[in-house]
Amino acid sequence: MARWSPLRKANGITPRSAPGRGIARESIYDPRGWSTLGRETAIQKVYWDDEGWPRIEGGHGGKTFVEGPKDAIFTESASDNSQQDDFTSPALDPNWNTLRVPFTAKMGTTGDGKLTLIGQGSLANTHDLSLIARRWQAFYFDAAVKVKFEPFSYQQMAGLTNYYNDRHWSFVFLTWNEINGKVIEVGENNRGKYTSYLKDNAIKVPDGVEYVWFRTKVRKQTYSYEYSFDGVSFTEIPVLLDAAVLSDDYVLQSYGGFFTGAFVGLAAVDYAGYGTQAEFYQFEYQELGDRLAADGSYSWEAGETRDK
Repeated sequence: MARWSPLRKANGITPRSAPGRGIARESIYDPRGWSTLGRETAIQKVYWDDEGWPRIEGGHGGKTFVEGPKDAIFTESASDNSQQDDFTSPALDPNWNTLRVPFTAKMGTTGDGKLTLIGQGSLANTHDLSLIARRWQAFYFDAAVKVKFEPFSYQQMAGLTNYYNDRHWSFVFLTWNEINGKVIEVGENNRGKYTSYLKDNAIKVPDGVEYVWFRTKVRKQTYSYEYSFDGVSFTEIPVLLDAAVLSDDYVLQSYGGFFTGAFVGLAAVDYAGYGTQAEFYQFEYQELGDRLAADGSYSWEAGETRDK
């Protein structure tokens, strides 16, 4: 059994950087918690032994901290990946992703200050899906959007989602029921089992309200949803969700190995087949910091690692 290391390894590659030396690049994840941000990349120094075999400096587990090459060109990466998108361009911002196929007119359009999505299959659908999403890039962030949607069937939904794959996601959305008309609901798909959390307590949208704002608040181990009818005063929906469900490690337990991490996105659903359209405005993804100690190390405690 290999000794414990703070870096868990997978496949890697070793380009030569100097005579007799090299750098190993490897995909890793952090074993101190659930990998909601997906796999990251680490580097280790490599040397060739007397028999010509490459070896990792520091032994089998490598080193937690590696000094860069002396002749390396200094580059500075963004410390904050926050994003605001007013959808003014006819093309999606490069931060956005779609499932398997590019964004097309079948899904919707963007430009002139709004994103229009045409309702298709549910978020459990792996073929016809009107969903755009961007990666979680921090453990602590808020994401919000303004939505206009006029459903007339319980099979029509539009809103804000936190998404891993077709079997692991949650969704705060506008829909319709026979009692209150247009309402707000929260649903979650956990290992293929769907749960509606509000049901008879779905939040009625007041008559005459044209726009609804949704916000998600991700706080490392948990996350929640909020709504607003004026874009200023938000009300938290009393449903606290486990972020681990959207992690590589959790999905691996039941669905094979993946390393994408979680996404936050916008979606429209209409499996009644009417192609009802939803409009999205003023998307904002705001990172709140990674909770790092002053010396740059993580401020985690052993108790933060959960077994589930």
